[in-house]
Amino acid sequence: MKNIMIVILSVIAFILTENMSSAGRAVSLGVLQERLQGISSGESVRNSLIYNMCGITRIDGYVIDKANKDVIIFGEIEEGYPALKLSDIVVALRNIWMVYAGDANSYHQPYLSIEPEVENMKALSDIGNRLDSSRNMEELNKTRMEWKQRCGNPQNVVIKGIPRDSNFSSILFRADYTMKRIAIGDESPGISDFKSYSELVLEGRVDAIKNQSVPQGEVSIGSRFWFYPGEIRFVTNTDIIKIDECEVQLLTEKGYLKKEGFITKADESDDASTKFASAFTDRLQDLGQEKKEFIELENLFNIFALFKAINFKGVFQEAGFSPDYLLHRFRMPSQSVPDSVRGISSIVEELVNKKGKDVVKTFRVVIPFCGGVNMNIQVSEDNFVPDTTGELLRIKEAILRARPSPRALYWDW
Repeated sequence: MKNIMIVILSVIAFILTENMSSAGRAVSLGVLQERLQGISSGESVRNSLIYNMCGITRIDGYVIDKANKDVIIFGEIEEGYPALKLSDIVVALRNIWMVYAGDANSYHQPYLSIEPEVENMKALSDIGNRLDSSRNMEELNKTRMEWKQRCGNPQNVVIKGIPRDSNFSSILFRADYTMKRIAIGDESPGISDFKSYSELVLEGRVDAIKNQSVPQGEVSIGSRFWFYPGEIRFVTNTDIIKIDECEVQLLTEKGYLKKEGFITKADESDDASTKFASAFTDRLQDLGQEKKEFIELENLFNIFALFKAINFKGVFQEAGFSPDYLLHRFRMPSQSVPDSVRGISSIVEELVNKKGKDVVKTFRVVIPFCGGVNMNIQVSEDNFVPDTTGELLRIKEAILRARPSPRALYWDW
């Protein structure tokens, strides 16, 4: 009977052990930096566990390990999500520590915009006027073709504050361009109940026609959209900080200029652009399930915000850790980002009943590519709130206790 009980207890213990999942993964920046120095080239790094940050898919915070003069990054591993890239962390470090800028006067936060030539936008306005006044179908079709060709002219990809040939820049570009393609209706968002900017423009214009407030054949030039940081908040306790909130917003041109400190007029954003930007911000997580570049964009904001906090708090100095190799000598794998990209537009038609008369209304919607991503994250004491529950101390103790040895690169806790 005693032997049977021992077997049963052993099985129960085994089941409990198997069902216990780790709370997260921790990575030592000190050991990571040391091991990097033994890898010969950037391309070799790309295929390593180190480059994929040991499988972490979302960064949550840091812990100072004073006993080992180390800073430990911790985060989560979520199935189906892209792993963080070491090069993105290095780019964030070099930007914040002004390696790229050299000094504060030359500094620029990570920034990307896709910008049309001014002359091209003027030409589109002229073509739009000729579309409205076309006298026959042959002339109309010819002018429509001219419109499409002009809309497809290259738009300049402008990058500031970070290297163009980096994975960081590639994510900014892909997220911004995909957002604009979704806005114009050129790419499906993968969410059935999500309306494009073009659809919202059409809805608004159809209502306006019924109310006789919009002329036939109106050309809608659209709005400019920017990804921009929203609420940034960290929870802090002794030798540990955790990201509590790091919001990525999509702003209209008016909202963006207001955030940047410019005075704007009340009517500078149309109703459709405001609705689209608000819906995009609210559904960013859902959109990211279909478009992984939006998850990667959120990860970049988290990385940049956390290392801003590390810089602000003087964490490396406090830990006795020097990231010199990461800052100055590590050679990153290159990633191509185009100098320009084709413009996109949309021509949509709607049959409108206007006081008993059917009217075919044609709208030409252009998304001008002045817009993009501005990672203008500013960190001050106002962004930090104290941990009043003691949760962070428990996390810190769990991470330090689970560390297998001072030479461990990563471990689960």
